[in-house]
Amino acid sequence: LDLETYLRGVVPAEMPASWPMEALRAQAVLARTYALWRMDNPVSDEFDLYGDHRSQVYDSERHHPATDQAVTATAGIYIAQPDGSPRLVEYISKCGQCSCPFCQGAPGHTTGRNPEGRWPGRVCQYGMRDLALAGQNYEEIIRAFVDNAVFQKMQ
Repeated sequence: LDLETYLRGVVPAEMPASWPMEALRAQAVLARTYALWRMDNPVSDEFDLYGDHRSQVYDSERHHPATDQAVTATAGIYIAQPDGSPRLVEYISKCGQCSCPFCQGAPGHTTGRNPEGRWPGRVCQYGMRDLALAGQNYEEIIRAFVDNAVFQKMQ
């Protein structure tokens, strides 16, 4: 499956299409970055990533004009490491971090391994929404969560 076509099924499955466009654009860049990183670091010898919450959710039936626009507007853009390879940047619905404009320290998604619901180093989707509502563009939104984010375009 072509990466940009794949993203048309990921972005609306990971974030409500009704959210602000800049949050959707940030989600498209993050989903592309993660998919590219997984292509270099596959889950198994048989496939690159899972199509559910274990990697990122994919739903081929969920395309939406707003999320398609976000994917198209950011076509090929990903977060790069210094050598140009994709950087591992994960995202989660609620990060629970004090610096997040949404969570402000309130616990996010909890698991047996993380009962406190604090996910350092992950981008918060609700935080992205709030920053977009505050007028930030997708690059500013990502940089609020990702130190030294370098944006690069695929060749």
